[in-house]
This record gives sequence, structure tokens and C-alpha cells, in this order.
Amino acid sequence: MRIVLRFLLIIFLYYIIVLVSIQEVTRFQMTENKTPSAAGITLDKMIQPTLLLLIYAKPSHGYELIQNFNALDPTEIVEPATIYRNLRRMESEGYIISKWKTSEAGPARRQYEITQQGVAALEEAVVKLEHQKKQIEEFINTFQDLKEGRRASEK
Repeated sequence: MRIVLRFLLIIFLYYIIVLVSIQEVTRFQMTENKTPSAAGITLDKMIQPTLLLLIYAKPSHGYELIQNFNALDPTEIVEPATIYRNLRRMESEGYIISKWKTSEAGPARRQYEITQQGVAALEEAVVKLEHQKKQIEEFINTFQDLKEGRRASEK
């Protein structure tokens, strides 16, 4: 189980690194009256898989998930309401379950755990990310080849 978790975490971190690289490459694309664009590439589509991965690693309460999620990429902070909305959605879809846990130190907190359906969704996300990783690598390689070709022709 630890090997699978490490593998999933490595894939996620690699995805983040590649995503940041693409954002750097496309940062210079500007249109009139617009800020630099990342070609529509954001972490929005990674919220649910990331939450599933975090819960798969360790059942957690909402605040802990928010802290751990935002620690993964401090440049793109996700609002707590967005995290909680996604947690509710994933619970209604059967990917996670929640239970109230009481503690001596404070109020009861909702603890989230992944279901078998959630593990299956996480595995599907990994397959899709592996495919996207190949596409991203091809994109970067093509860009770098073209860039080197232009440099060579300018000399």
C-alpha cells in the first residue's frame, strides 16, 4: 500500500512540475487588455483527484485537507469553500464517506475516508494523468525542438 501511495504521490508531484513548466512557457502569450495566459491550464481539474489522494493517504478532516492541499502548490491557493464543495460532491457521488469525530480538545469534526469507488476513481485519474503526462512531454519536446531549430536557422 505504501508503494502505491508513493507512486501516486510521485505522479501527482511530477504533474505539478510539468504543469508549472507549461505555465512558464505560455506566460509570455498576451492578448490586448489581458494578463498572461496559461492556455487555460489550471489546477481546477486536479482538485478532486488530489483530495482523493490526500484522503487515500490519510483519512482527514476538512481543515487538515485544506492545509495539505494548499501546501502542495503555494502559488495556487484554493479557497476553503471550493474544497468543502468538492468534498460534498465526492461524498454524494460515493467516492468518500464522512463521520463526525469528537475530541477532548475541541468541537466535533467531520472525518473523511475514501471508499472503494473512490479508490477506483483515483486509479482512473492516475491512468488519465499518465496519458496527459505523455502528451505534455511530447508538447514540451516539440516546442524545444522547434526552438532549437529556429536558433540554428538564425545563425
